[in-house]
Amino acid sequence: MVSDPIAQRAAIALALTLAGTATCRVPVALAAQSARAVSGDLFAANISGDDISYYDGRTGAAKGPFVARRSGGLFRPTGLAFGPDGDLYVSSSGNGRVLRYDGTSGAFLGVAVDDGELERPFSVAFGPGGRLYVSSLDRVLRYDARSGTFLGVAAEADGLRQPIGLAFGPDGTLYVANSAGGNVMRFDPTTGASLGVFASDSLRFPSDVAFGPDGALHVSSAAGAAVVRFDEDGSFDGYAARLPGGSAPVGIAFDAAGRLLIADFAGGRLFAAGQDGAAELVASEGLRGPENIAVRP
Repeated sequence: MVSDPIAQRAAIALALTLAGTATCRVPVALAAQSARAVSGDLFAANISGDDISYYDGRTGAAKGPFVARRSGGLFRPTGLAFGPDGDLYVSSSGNGRVLRYDGTSGAFLGVAVDDGELERPFSVAFGPGGRLYVSSLDRVLRYDARSGTFLGVAAEADGLRQPIGLAFGPDGTLYVANSAGGNVMRFDPTTGASLGVFASDSLRFPSDVAFGPDGALHVSSAAGAAVVRFDEDGSFDGYAARLPGGSAPVGIAFDAAGRLLIADFAGGRLFAAGQDGAAELVASEGLRGPENIAVRP
């Protein structure tokens, strides 16, 4: 249970957003620019802006909207990932689709997934064989990214409730941020069978998972204003980052330099943390409820 009033409000607001019931005022969008992404650029899915913003990976300078508001029918974007083909795949939670955009220009290339299995998609990730994995309501689904063909359930269990972030571990298994369950669960991505709870210590509304350069699993604790680190057996290994009070860290990613990058949903900010765990503000311009982030390879 979340006891701190500020953290509680952030958790409730985030939960409502995930359920598709939150309403947000959207500021005037940034002036359109000619998008051209390069390696190392940082991207953010803005659920309240219905767009994807991007930033210089070194300086944090805003480069403008990469995917324009509602481009290709984008509605309440929540997750994004670059595919093996270099294109950007974005979960459009408001209309139950995954959309595909040119990874350099941001141009809309078509609908990647639109079928009856997908419900309120949140995060997207690429796994073995270049297959696309999407967290969907209380399951994780697997697709052929190019054809959009449904390939089966990659994660399903009685204890899995409102899964969000996805990551593949060194062992090839799928790690899932089980937000409403308050833990991280592990699954066989081929059969969808649960391998049990991997970690739960110090997690308050876990929202994303990412493996760091040191091999440790990092988990954003949205209602705890922190990113928690776990060792290979799921034991608590300290805080990788602590954010200012009232923050709600959701999406996390690592850049080529090994910096931990964090999207603060509540504050509309991006932070970076080094090995000492100190969080430094990277960007805020153009951010409107950033849910997830990705670094262009």
